[in-house]
Amino acid sequence: MFAKSVKKRLEIIKQNYTGYNYQFFLDNDMDTFVETHYPGEIWECYKKLNIIVAKVDFWRYLVLYKFGGVYLDIDSDLRWHLDDMIHEGDDAIISAETNPGIFVQWMLAFRAGHPILKRVIEIVVLNIKQNKYPNDIHKMTGPSAFTEAVQSVHQELFGECLQHNKIELGDDVTYEKNEVKYRVLGIDYNGFVTCKIPECFTLFEGRKKWHHIQKEQELLKDIEVQFSISSSSQEHAKP
Repeated sequence: MFAKSVKKRLEIIKQNYTGYNYQFFLDNDMDTFVETHYPGEIWECYKKLNIIVAKVDFWRYLVLYKFGGVYLDIDSDLRWHLDDMIHEGDDAIISAETNPGIFVQWMLAFRAGHPILKRVIEIVVLNIKQNKYPNDIHKMTGPSAFTEAVQSVHQELFGECLQHNKIELGDDVTYEKNEVKYRVLGIDYNGFVTCKIPECFTLFEGRKKWHHIQKEQELLKDIEVQFSISSSSQEHAKP
């Protein structure tokens, strides 16, 4: 059960952000969504994930790729109305974390079908198929995987990495090429959102943090999953 303070905050969000359709997903809702909209290879990879935090990582890319919109962690918060942050014509908004080299993944804002989301889905599927990062959620499905996708797409378009260490608070730069468009909004979305709310400590009280869980149990379930492999290279998922 959520703390009363967290429930109250969620109600305030729904009241304050009129014009947006608010949806709250539970574990079973995520499973049903992925099975329904991504049958086959992606669903089989998703099912292999044995820790809920990793499933939430993967699911957020999938739901935004399908429908577009804004994803926000339950322990994060909006400080101003989304209309003040999102500009007409935005396809995606990217922001640097204060953590070196990492782009924000606890909030995501994308149009449906955006190439960065497609790329991170491909990366996560390949990571799971190869069990590339055992017991490392951050790299397998989390912010590291998302950052890899951002850098991969930017590199292909502009021939260089998006230099995280040169992004500063207050920056607001739009990149557009070959019909791919995204806006880089400084650090932690320039204060439009906050990563951790004060109530987050009550929200997870008595629960083990994912950092500890991944050390105690396998990240991937030991189940048989069939994948197609071409004669020359492994086939990426095609969301």
